[in-house]
Amino acid sequence: MRNTAPGRLRTMATAAAAVLAMALAGCGSDEPSSPFPGGDAPGDLNKQVEDFLDKMSEAAKQAGGGDIGGPDGAADGDSDGQSGDGDDGTDDGDSGDVGKVHHLVWHVPSKGATPEGFTQFPSACEAPDAENLDKHKWINYAVPETWNVVSKSSGSDSPLSDTTTISYYEGGGNSHKDYIIEFDTDRFEPDQESPNGWTLVDFEKKPWQTHDYEYQVGDDTYQIHFDTVATATVGEQEVQILKAPQEQAPEALSRTEYRARILFAEVPTGPANAAGQEPPWRPQSSVMSIKYDAESGRAPLTDDLVVDIVSSIAMPSCGIDYLVAVREGTMNFDIDGDGHVTTQQEMLEAMRAAAG
Repeated sequence: MRNTAPGRLRTMATAAAAVLAMALAGCGSDEPSSPFPGGDAPGDLNKQVEDFLDKMSEAAKQAGGGDIGGPDGAADGDSDGQSGDGDDGTDDGDSGDVGKVHHLVWHVPSKGATPEGFTQFPSACEAPDAENLDKHKWINYAVPETWNVVSKSSGSDSPLSDTTTISYYEGGGNSHKDYIIEFDTDRFEPDQESPNGWTLVDFEKKPWQTHDYEYQVGDDTYQIHFDTVATATVGEQEVQILKAPQEQAPEALSRTEYRARILFAEVPTGPANAAGQEPPWRPQSSVMSIKYDAESGRAPLTDDLVVDIVSSIAMPSCGIDYLVAVREGTMNFDIDGDGHVTTQQEMLEAMRAAAG
């Protein structure tokens, strides 16, 4: 469906869409917010991401196309938005695929599990009238019932680059930031030598290697190391959980930190291009960080508790709908295979609704 909005509205929408497209494409700042470019054991992460995406791409081909995932996160032949013709699946890089569309594939569920003794905050699009501290921005996850929100900040309006930081305190009558949960959006660069056409990079746009980093205090330099301690299941992906204990460098670290990288989606960037150009889709992943002060005297984080939090991650269907509306209104093609292209008028309405 072509846009029929008046010229002035079209101009406004295009300008707004251009700004949103940068966020939705994962174009974050190149400046690190922390030593946080995310990952796994040194040298292993790129291969794991590539292997995982290879498996998902193959599954999408066998299913007849890479359409939007159902509640279990993976592309599903019975999911809403199925294109039905089996010819609009993943691009294999051959010139014969020019013009095909790699439909949106979602890799996290739309509703996460809430373990016993936990509570799940709604996202803003699910509960627009809720108080600010009683809702998440986009990404949902569960936390123990004894945790209360003390502060929240967010740096993006995009479901795929949600950089919300939420601080919690345990129990009542306390304003200390006992636990902090934040997300950092991964960066990818086109790479013709990669089987998937993309390489995970750090903030300097160099191939990403490790979570480990150096921390300098005065003239002293500390090596901060993360070890894999557990695995969580999010949708159909197995997510490794890593830990940097506070006691390895108490002079440098004020908190113990857990990290987990979650692949959220494969997002179309346009119809398939000729060989040698940017692939028609890109992976979108983020690193979740969970921190606590091991010396605070509060209930410590355990590996099992962190597994429960990470396993509960979800992206509500209203967040997916918003992503589709902005992407289609920006680029004017069908990204979810439902046969309808969101007009810029519809995109603006979705933007206004998300703004509250």
